[in-house]
Amino acid sequence: MLKRLGSSRDKLVKYFKVLGNDYKDSALGTLTEAKEKPFRAFFYTSACILSYTLYKTTPSEAQYNAALVEASNDLLLLSDTERNKTTDNYVQYLLQFSCKGMLRYKHMGFFSLIYHSNHDKDARTYISQCKYTNPRWHHFPKRVMDVGLLGRWWRLSYTMTDYDVDFKVLPKEFNQFHESYIDFVKKVFGYSYFSNLHAQPVKCHGYVITSPDEVTNGA
Repeated sequence: MLKRLGSSRDKLVKYFKVLGNDYKDSALGTLTEAKEKPFRAFFYTSACILSYTLYKTTPSEAQYNAALVEASNDLLLLSDTERNKTTDNYVQYLLQFSCKGMLRYKHMGFFSLIYHSNHDKDARTYISQCKYTNPRWHHFPKRVMDVGLLGRWWRLSYTMTDYDVDFKVLPKEFNQFHESYIDFVKKVFGYSYFSNLHAQPVKCHGYVITSPDEVTNGA
């Protein structure tokens, strides 16, 4: 019995030694190749880091629901004259799908999608389950409502930018044609139309207080 235990222990120690040597040789080979081809090593390392970051920051369905509720609450705090009509219509459009249980979430690995369906998620009727009565795959891009990437829902964030300004009452002013495209890019990344505006500098005015007698004599 003791001989069997000793033999099993020796085999186990030998196995882990061989395994450790294999990992050691593999690591040394990787370091050597990285020194010989630094650009390729940098490319692969960057790709791995980027892939890991995208995967870990993919927003969840709960985060989208929370963002939608927060957007609705922000709009409710504004009066009708301040509320951006385009933003309000879009959020109300999303809430209709959400209340009917027609919004769907899909995790795609490095990003996630929110799309709408024709039926409630809990419906078990034949029409809701049969693949021939549901939209085909080539109709799917038209049903995508939002894209989640890097911890952010991009379309909802884009629409909520300047949600407290009605540009039909206060239209945007662009001095040059390309400024409209710059404003679009800024809005995609969540920057307001007014983000490049600066407050007027404070001007100090000096006043000399004189008595009525001095004013009379001066006249």
